[in-house]
Amino acid sequence: MPLRKPRTNDWPPQVRLYVYDEEMRLIEESRNRKYDLNDNLFQVWHEDHRTVYLGVETASKNWPVWDEGSLQWIEARIVWDLKFDGNEVSLSRHTRQTGRPCTEEFIWRLDIRDG
Repeated sequence: MPLRKPRTNDWPPQVRLYVYDEEMRLIEESRNRKYDLNDNLFQVWHEDHRTVYLGVETASKNWPVWDEGSLQWIEARIVWDLKFDGNEVSLSRHTRQTGRPCTEEFIWRLDIRDG
């Protein structure tokens, strides 16, 4: 079954987001499809830059596998979310293996700077 992308800028249905610090310690977890990266990552951070790891998984039947289409959609969503609030972001795939089910967490490294 091919990927069915959301018609909005919301995260995919049945999403679960995990935010880790630079040592890969879990600092935030959410199931909110409207989760705002900027608001949640910078409200209590007093520096103008931050490195975090973002894990994403979804149990939605519309998101069967982590392939290039689903990965690029999530990456575009991350960049859009952070740039919308004036941040600069550099992201890289921390998880290397593609082709796994989207029910398994895929992790990106985000280097974010207040714009």
